[in-house]
Amino acid sequence: MKAVIIAGATVAAVLLGLFAAGLFRLLWLSVPYETWLEYEREKEQRKGPENSAGSAEREEISMGKITITEKQEAIIRRLNDPLYTVEFLKEWVNRNDNVFINAPAALQAMGASGFFAAVRAIEQAEESDGENT
Repeated sequence: MKAVIIAGATVAAVLLGLFAAGLFRLLWLSVPYETWLEYEREKEQRKGPENSAGSAEREEISMGKITITEKQEAIIRRLNDPLYTVEFLKEWVNRNDNVFINAPAALQAMGASGFFAAVRAIEQAEESDGENT
């Protein structure tokens, strides 16, 4: 009898935990992008002032692994997507978030990487069209 009660309590605790985790994820996914971006900027500022060097003033914006050139910026602006702007891609294209730890950020980074891959493909197609004509 005790084993049945313990097993029932364990199942109830697990189900309650799953419900709480699902509710937390639902609420977390409803956080607006601007709020999330503000949180990330504050986190970077706490790390140290050396990370906030004025790299945006250079002709090519360096972002670590991936750099967005002026030509790519022009393509992004020409596509005029309401979400994937130049500023958005600068923030998200080099992120490497873990889906299990920070699912919303991982999904944002994945979308940004995919959009940027399309921008690169457009850039290569335009260059090859210029060579063929």
